[in-house]
Amino acid sequence: MDTACGQSIILSSGNILTKSIAWKNGSDAANEEVYESLKSCFDGPSKIIQTGDVYEVFGDDIKNVNGDSERQDLKISLKIFLYSPEKGDLASSIEKGLRLTSSETLDTLVVTFSGHMEGIPISLDIVKSAWLILEDMVRNGKVKVIGLSDVDTQLFIQLHDWAQIKPGIIQINLASCCVVPPELADFCKKEGIQLLTHSDPINALSQEKINMLIEALASHDTFKSESSSVHWDLKWVVRYQVHLKSRGVVATKGYSAAINKQCFK
Repeated sequence: MDTACGQSIILSSGNILTKSIAWKNGSDAANEEVYESLKSCFDGPSKIIQTGDVYEVFGDDIKNVNGDSERQDLKISLKIFLYSPEKGDLASSIEKGLRLTSSETLDTLVVTFSGHMEGIPISLDIVKSAWLILEDMVRNGKVKVIGLSDVDTQLFIQLHDWAQIKPGIIQINLASCCVVPPELADFCKKEGIQLLTHSDPINALSQEKINMLIEALASHDTFKSESSSVHWDLKWVVRYQVHLKSRGVVATKGYSAAINKQCFK
């Protein structure tokens, strides 16, 4: 099977907590988790579903990740590492997260733009455009609490003041910010916003790792070998987690990524 230019591949790891993955320790752990999780798609027979121009690759059978648990016993969260400025890509990443968690509603949804501008500060207009999508998800009952990760303090305050549905969560990466900015801490306390720290990678999936995943696909005879004139762009990475409230543990954790094929003459 070959893919035409402009088509997309979506890789979904399945529940990585049930897989034997050789995780790395130390500072490389966060940077490798996304890649190792998605690479696990190819550890066994891959399941491929084609819908129009989109090929979805699953490392294991699609199933109800929530088992027999009642929805009220679960906390389902999503974090989206957004690389594409297109509104449709953000919306599709959220819908993908809902399907992968077998849920109609997410408890929390956090978006980070840290990778898609390659180190260039994110503008308020970019965040506003994405936030309108998140607000629609709340209005439609698909998400309860929405938030942002790794944005400038002043940008976050401006977004909060502008938004009709206010952010309930802000995450900051202590690897790039040694202390919580006092202004941000005071603002969150005043507005009742959850201020959380994290150790997620700034760039969820580097171009080198993307190319390695595409090579892994080709090595499994899923796709024909590609010419050097092909480039693969990352649109988004989704991390989903399902917590069992009664036990206080993560029952399901997985990743999904959408990669778009670009061709050059």
